Amino acid sequence: MQKYRICAGIVAAAAVVSMCACSSGMKSSKAELQTVMTVDGIKVPYEMYRYAVMMHLRDRSEFVLAERQAEAETTDAVSETAESGTAASDKEPREIISDAIEGLSDSEKEAIAAEVRDYSLETVAKIYSIWSVAKECGIDPDSDNVEKMTDMKLEELRATYDSDKDYLSTLKLYFMNNNVYRTLVKYEIIYDEVYEAYLKNGTIAKTEDFAVSYMRADTGARAKQILISFERHNDAEALALAEEVYADVLSHVSSDGTIDEETFDSLCDKYGEDLYTFKNRDGYYLPLGYYDETFEEAAFALDIGHVSDIVRTSSGYSIVMRCEKDDSYITENASKLVDTCVTGAFNVILRDAADSAEVVTNDAFDKIDIFNIK
Repeated sequence: MQKYRICAGIVAAAAVVSMCACSSGMKSSKAELQTVMTVDGIKVPYEMYRYAVMMHLRDRSEFVLAERQAEAETTDAVSETAESGTAASDKEPREIISDAIEGLSDSEKEAIAAEVRDYSLETVAKIYSIWSVAKECGIDPDSDNVEKMTDMKLEELRATYDSDKDYLSTLKLYFMNNNVYRTLVKYEIIYDEVYEAYLKNGTIAKTEDFAVSYMRADTGARAKQILISFERHNDAEALALAEEVYADVLSHVSSDGTIDEETFDSLCDKYGEDLYTFKNRDGYYLPLGYYDETFEEAAFALDIGHVSDIVRTSSGYSIVMRCEKDDSYITENASKLVDTCVTGAFNVILRDAADSAEVVTNDAFDKIDIFNIK
């Protein structure tokens, strides 16, 4: 079995001019500025939701194509197809999406659309919920000072391009226009302001005592993984290999559902492609909120000595084992854990805010066709 989550990060992609109905200048069109939802009462324009959808829809479509290619490689016609085909990374998103949904049943399309919609709403909530967090800290996220810093940062970034045309063309590669990018820049500025506020009020602290307490509590875990890396394999190849490895791992699991750590280490040595694991036999000491969220969820959900299903992360496919924490390791390496624990604790605050945010969609949202978003 595998758990699949679409990467929530910005995806570098081929130009999407045909799918991005951005105005020719810096200003957004009336259609792009139309409100399609609110997050904690804050209006979210169509252009921001489109940005989130395009990220996730391209990722999901590439995954579908990778699975299809893996199936095709079992047929005699694969060599001819491979020679004449065009890599997904060389295609525009509309073509990738069209290729992915071709041949899918209506129910399969509906499932993908629902998945992309859910993750897109999650992404939008993560962005806009920080406005509410800022207000709770006594920070006005729309103050003149924040707006001024946002404009200054944006102008600095624009100045690195030869022309506004080059700037806008680059934004289109990331499914953005100027207004969407400005919102993301503003988010980063608010993030920094809120972070400093939590340091000041003592909720988080850059101290060894804070790091030790965080790691000793349920917010800290130790885990190891067998990683089949995307750096060495395409998605379909990595998944197929991970399934073979997983079968071997399960053959070493005892009747109580646990596996011996030394046995798991030997399997890591045999199959793993994670250089960190080879260099750090203690594995990962995970402060909640710091690492890849999917990897983290898998690790924290396990009991000590148990292994996860196959988990897809931004790095590849992983089989995760949760291990007993060594308190002496935590105290001896406290200084090295400070930054990761503080960042993790702050990210948990933001995650909780996003999870509890009130997201309300409207009629305009309901009319959006995920597969034909403009």
